[in-house]
Amino acid sequence: MKLGVIQLPSLGLFVPGIPVQQGSKVAGKRRDGTLFVRESAKGHKSWRRSVKEAAEAALMASDEWEAGYDGPVELSVRFYFPTIASGRHWKTSAPDLSKLVRAIEDSLTDAGVYKDDSRIVRYRDVEKVHGPITGASIRVRTIETVKEEENK
Repeated sequence: MKLGVIQLPSLGLFVPGIPVQQGSKVAGKRRDGTLFVRESAKGHKSWRRSVKEAAEAALMASDEWEAGYDGPVELSVRFYFPTIASGRHWKTSAPDLSKLVRAIEDSLTDAGVYKDDSRIVRYRDVEKVHGPITGASIRVRTIETVKEEENK
């Protein structure tokens, strides 16, 4: 017997703006002596809010996606950054791709797209590029493993 994968419902959305990473922390001390830790990336909260709001709107408009999905999913994300003079397609400078994805994963959890980002079992087409627009194009797909009979 062979295992195969079928693709089921998906949810797609676009979030305009400059993508901001999540993951780098800064520690400090307040005037009263208490310690704190916060995200180091400027605009992190605003970007996460934008992703969450776009995901909530996509959920409301979708007739095929089950909010709070509790099964395996595949995540595709293309991050678009401003074009540069060299015309280079791939963005090879900061921010880190993995930290950009982390912000998306957590925002989609907050929006109720899936129960938890641990449900992401596969990435597909995750990249950061320079383009004529800025933002993130996101698609979440449900996937299921099915047993297929091998033809011998």
